[in-house]
Amino acid sequence: MLERSTWLIWIAILALYAAVRVPLLPVPLERDEGAFGLVGQAILRGAVPYRDILDHKPPAVYYAYAGALLVVPPTAAGVHGFLMVWNLATLLCLASLAGELAGPLAARWTAVLFAVVSAAPSIQGFSTTTEMLLLLPLVASWRTAAAATRAAASRRVLLFALSGALGAAACWLKQPAILPLAIVPLFVLGENGGARAARSAADLAAWAGGAALLSLAIVACFWSAGALRELWYWTVEHNRLYAEQPVTDWALRLRVRATNVLWDGGVPLAVGLCAAAAALAQRRRRAWIAPVFVALSAAAVAHSGYFYTHYFALLAPALALIGGLGLAWGQELVTRGWGRRAAAPFAVVALAAVAAPPLLARPWYWLGPQPADVALRTFGPQGFESAERLADYLRAQTKPDDTIFIYGSEPQIAFEAERRLATAFATVYPLTRPWPRHREFQERAWAELERAQPAYLVLARVPASLDRSPTSDPFFEQHLTELLRRAYRGDVVLVADPAGGAQLSRTLPAAGSGAVVQFELWRRSDLFDSKEGAG
Repeated sequence: MLERSTWLIWIAILALYAAVRVPLLPVPLERDEGAFGLVGQAILRGAVPYRDILDHKPPAVYYAYAGALLVVPPTAAGVHGFLMVWNLATLLCLASLAGELAGPLAARWTAVLFAVVSAAPSIQGFSTTTEMLLLLPLVASWRTAAAATRAAASRRVLLFALSGALGAAACWLKQPAILPLAIVPLFVLGENGGARAARSAADLAAWAGGAALLSLAIVACFWSAGALRELWYWTVEHNRLYAEQPVTDWALRLRVRATNVLWDGGVPLAVGLCAAAAALAQRRRRAWIAPVFVALSAAAVAHSGYFYTHYFALLAPALALIGGLGLAWGQELVTRGWGRRAAAPFAVVALAAVAAPPLLARPWYWLGPQPADVALRTFGPQGFESAERLADYLRAQTKPDDTIFIYGSEPQIAFEAERRLATAFATVYPLTRPWPRHREFQERAWAELERAQPAYLVLARVPASLDRSPTSDPFFEQHLTELLRRAYRGDVVLVADPAGGAQLSRTLPAAGSGAVVQFELWRRSDLFDSKEGAG
């Protein structure tokens, strides 16, 4: 039985977790979340990813969203509520792992740090990204392997196979998980020791077998659905082409993003590295684990020169673990030297030291965050804060079986409107960049668009939404322009006014007003009637 004081500490940790997370639930969805949600909705209607609806992430994220949408509504609060529960499971699993490695004090400190670091703006912790989702199976794989090393022979093989399957699940959420996942076989080798080579080989064979079985089952499902070739293209070939694009400002991106991460997690990292150095000097058996996990996680962040903010979520478990072990070490030193009464003052000082840098760096985020402001400060003026308003308007103006088309990569609008897109493409990036197959993609999209005759066409005027290359084929845009002229009429525009926020309007803003059109909504001509209104 846990002592009363231990229960109170854990209740306080959960309260901290809720206090950090709940204000972030309404932060507007960004386009990756919209794409995952849109594919999840399609799955619930019977669609198969890569065959009926196209996006370039591994399939597990779409099925995770589909499962979540059976419970939560297709809103920002719903999607982020799903993340809040999922991430809490990650916290508990990571705390359990820390307890296995270094005892209950390390478990509690790790939980505290993960509650904060996993929500940090420097890792885009408020978004339900692939990186945030893969952390649970990643940590669970390691925790299961740790349990397997102590299990009886009858359960050992099954636990290692389960650990391998969990590790594979992390990679089926996003491939860079394979780098921090390497900590699991390294840990197994370290626990077994050099004298137990046969046992290590058997353990790792069971681990690899579990990973292979899950992966084969996934591949078989897509093969039977006739989508195996496209699964390979979108999750391997297309991502390779994407990663090969030149990034001229990668060093600046890395420096800025790494600096932001250090503001949010630099103190735990520094304390943890000091503790690890002391443990290595004392030749403690597990002293290498946390630093190596940090190094592997940092390597995973560098899988692309774009260094997007959400890539750095891969660091969250490693920072929390090394910091938790370090703070537990520090508290043990203090109590040995000053007695148990020194534990509470140490905890207060440690919490203040951990909290001060992120609070000073971004008080707008940690102290009463405004959802639209968080989106604007994190992503810039991309119009994400307007998606819900556009979705409400489209839902009011269309029927549930109507389709829409968004010429822009804003799937969160269709997702929140609960309307199907007229083409299979969740975003238009495959149409606007000169990929080897982009003319093929344009012809498919045009054939689907012409056949569907959607009720609304939404034109995004935010440059990042189209990311149009001047060398891309003009085929699709030419046909879209002709379709607009022939069969659609302008309905409303969404205008971003620096003084008054974003508003739907039937007229363009006056020149020199400073207002900018972010989206144009065109309605099929035959759907206009006497009830026209901006909603």
